[in-house]
Amino acid sequence: MKPATLAFGSATTLLALTLSPAMAVNKCVNDAGQVVYQSAPCPASAKGGELTLQKAAPASAPSPADAEELKRIQQTASALERERRLTEIDREIQRLEGRITDHRSAMDGEMANLRRKKLLANNNLAGATWEQSISEEMNAVTQKYDALIRSDQNRIDQFRNDADRLRKSAE
Repeated sequence: MKPATLAFGSATTLLALTLSPAMAVNKCVNDAGQVVYQSAPCPASAKGGELTLQKAAPASAPSPADAEELKRIQQTASALERERRLTEIDREIQRLEGRITDHRSAMDGEMANLRRKKLLANNNLAGATWEQSISEEMNAVTQKYDALIRSDQNRIDQFRNDADRLRKSAE
C-alpha cells in the first residue's frame, strides 16, 4: 500500500472516530460460550446486552510546566547531539592528521630511495641522463604526496570550521 493512501486512510478513520457520536455495541455470548461484539442486536439464541460507548474527551492542552519540561528536554537533546558531533569531528581530525604523518613518512622513504639511486649514477652522459630521470621521479613523488597532504589538510580545515560553527551555535 502506498504511504499516501495509508496516511489518507488513517486520517479518514481518525476523523470518523472523533466526529462520530456515542454508539451502541452489543456484547453477545453464543451457544459455544464465545463472547462476540457486534453492532447488530444479539440473536435470540445468544445471551447478552447492549453496551453504550461514549466518545473520549479531547486531549487537554499541555500545561506550561509540561511545555517548559519539553523545551528543556529538547535543549538537552540538542546539546548532546552537538557534543556527539564535536567528538566525531575531533576523531576525524585526528585520523586525518595521522594520515598526513603517514604520507610524509612514505614520501620521505621514497625520496631517500631515489637519493640513494642518484648516488649510484656514473659521472658521464648516461649517468647524467639517469640522474635527470631520477630527479623527475623525485618531483613526481613530491607532487603526489603534496596533493594527498593538501587534500587531507583541506578536509581538516573544513572540520575545524564545522566545529567552530557548532560551538558558536551553543552560545
